[in-house]
Amino acid sequence: MSSNLPSKQLKEEDDHTVFPKTNKKVLPQNYQLALELDNETLELQICKRWNASDLTFKEIYGKTSDETLKRLTKVLKSSKAVREVVIQCQRSQEITDKGLKILGNSFERLSCFQSIDLDFLLCNKITDQGVKRLSESLQRLTSLQFISLNFHGCHEITNQGMKSLNEGLQRLNLLESISLNFHGCKGITHKGVKSLSESLQNLSFLTSLSLDFGWGGYIEDKAVKSLSDSLQRLTSLESIDLNFKYCGGITDQGVKSLSDGLKELTSLNSISLNIGSLMITDKSLKYLSESLEEFSSLESLNLEFSGCGECKGIKDPGVKNLSKSIQKLTSLQSINLNFLSCRKITHQGMKSLSESLQNLNLLESINLNFEGCWEITNHSVRSISKSLQSLNLLQSIDLNFLGCNKLTDYGLMSIGESLEGLTSLHTLNLNFRRCDKMTDEFVKSLGESIQKISSLESVNLNFQDCEGITNQCVQSISESIQNLSLLKSVSLNFQACKGITDQDVKSLGDSLQKLTSLEYINLNFESCRGITQQGLKSLITSLQRLPDLDRLIIAPKAR
Repeated sequence: MSSNLPSKQLKEEDDHTVFPKTNKKVLPQNYQLALELDNETLELQICKRWNASDLTFKEIYGKTSDETLKRLTKVLKSSKAVREVVIQCQRSQEITDKGLKILGNSFERLSCFQSIDLDFLLCNKITDQGVKRLSESLQRLTSLQFISLNFHGCHEITNQGMKSLNEGLQRLNLLESISLNFHGCKGITHKGVKSLSESLQNLSFLTSLSLDFGWGGYIEDKAVKSLSDSLQRLTSLESIDLNFKYCGGITDQGVKSLSDGLKELTSLNSISLNIGSLMITDKSLKYLSESLEEFSSLESLNLEFSGCGECKGIKDPGVKNLSKSIQKLTSLQSINLNFLSCRKITHQGMKSLSESLQNLNLLESINLNFEGCWEITNHSVRSISKSLQSLNLLQSIDLNFLGCNKLTDYGLMSIGESLEGLTSLHTLNLNFRRCDKMTDEFVKSLGESIQKISSLESVNLNFQDCEGITNQCVQSISESIQNLSLLKSVSLNFQACKGITDQDVKSLGDSLQKLTSLEYINLNFESCRGITQQGLKSLITSLQRLPDLDRLIIAPKAR
């Protein structure tokens, strides 16, 4: 059976010209449930041999409301074959507690469900009552192995909703994966986290856990301690992702509790922790370092300390402790370290980190964020570049130096030099925004290095507000990418760069037209006063001819 999914309409945004994305999604035969939805009608086709449904509303299919869910559930009730359901109702102001009750009622008759993924991002009319109704239904799905619930930005959900969810999860003994997102739900405090912790401790089959309480209510150390105590019992866990960013009450003692809990999870191969709090210090990095030493088989590490430098903060001693542990994680394939606005980190901390990275010979992906780290110098960047040079398996590099205004060409030149030998590199993201001392000479050097990396598939370069560069940087980048035949994605930000004209834009367009594999282009020329509307329109017209192009974004918008 085949189904023609509705194609996306041309989308207009205030500051962009957007070329519509081609809908290339193909429904595998005998696998997915096909949905066609507009504002008036719901047509759902189902084959009893299929075992999954992927119902994506809003962006592709249009308006979503309680009434939409009601019509959907009639079809779900009629199909006993469905095992997996994905429903996305993002940003709908017409989904309420009533809709969740209707959806829950349909689940009760489908006890064979194995996987449920519900996305209610910014559906802020959902309250504790809706979570309670949904939880009451979920607890009857005793075959459930995977559950993902996204209530990001649903501000009406409080600790009471968490208590209801706790009661529902406790009975799902076969769960292998849990993902719960309550980002920005300020009504959830340490009491809510404690309730949830109680439901986790007996889920002995759990291998993956993701909990997001970032930017939520006031969460104290005792809540983290309760969660940590539960985690210690989950000895089958292989992946953990916890987000407590800006939760107010977490101190070094809370991080110690969490670190002690992690030590018991010897099966972990992936750790992601976001504990950006104004009250943590170098002690937290010491505690984390001690726990990380237990994970010699760890393959993925993501640590985010964004914002910690604005108070007592993270300094060089903390980074040194962390670095000592990282260099022992020789199985790491992916590392992401976010020190956003940790303003007390200097070259000494960076040097220690760089030396530790050189030992990670299996590393395929590296993401380092030093945005707002004002004390980083040329020597810091040269140390990082030296470590990159030795990582021959790298496929993806993401470096963010936004606002690091002590950097000059002397330090930055080393980045390009470090890239040239990375023959497996396919993704390159470099952010130099507001690096005021950078000049065209560095951009030319970087371009010459980039053009030697024939394996590149994605390039993202940000030169916004770099006062020291001119239109020459556009020419350099144009020449560097024109022969990268594998390139599928290009994002270039030249906002507020001096002297860029229609001729420079044309040269860039000419280079991009040669890259027939391009699927995504994002170009930002905001505040470049030498570019006219005619120049932008000509650029758009020429690039739309690219055969595989899915999405084209140009700023400012051509009128």
